[in-house]
Amino acid sequence: MKDLPRVIGRSFLFVEESLIIVAGMLVVVMMAVTMADVVMRSFFNKPLEGAYEITEFMMGAVVFLGLAYMQRTKEHLAIEILTDRMSPRVRSVVRASGYLVALALFSAIAYESTAIAYQAWVIQDYTMGAAHLPLWPVKSAIAVGSILFSIRLAVDLVCDCVDMGGSAAKRLSRGPWTHN
Repeated sequence: MKDLPRVIGRSFLFVEESLIIVAGMLVVVMMAVTMADVVMRSFFNKPLEGAYEITEFMMGAVVFLGLAYMQRTKEHLAIEILTDRMSPRVRSVVRASGYLVALALFSAIAYESTAIAYQAWVIQDYTMGAAHLPLWPVKSAIAVGSILFSIRLAVDLVCDCVDMGGSAAKRLSRGPWTHN
């Protein structure tokens, strides 16, 4: 029972890293479809049927599946012109405030996108373009990505609130939820 937080943390890391790999593979598929469409248009004067719909379909999954990983690694865009001039404690308060707002927003997105994905699965909703694709997979990817991002934001929020800029927060943020 003592190792349960570490097991949960490692499992969460595995899910984050697996989903970023899936997102990367979807980008490769999108590039291949786009390249095939360009070749078909250029050499055979006939576009690849449904290429636009397929790439558009995968874009939502690519974006949302990578959110939690990007938050953990802090690889997202950050404008630090003001926060660099703040004390560590104030910086932690500002960061925690941002996490709180983002958590509220993405919790709502996670809730709604889960309901929308479930409904798309129940009614067997499909795209209306040249490619007749089921919508529940991409809607489910958006829901899963939003849920994982919300969890990651909650962990980051707790880390900043435990000790505003102190060593306890840094230890917690490097704990079972991240790479040591």
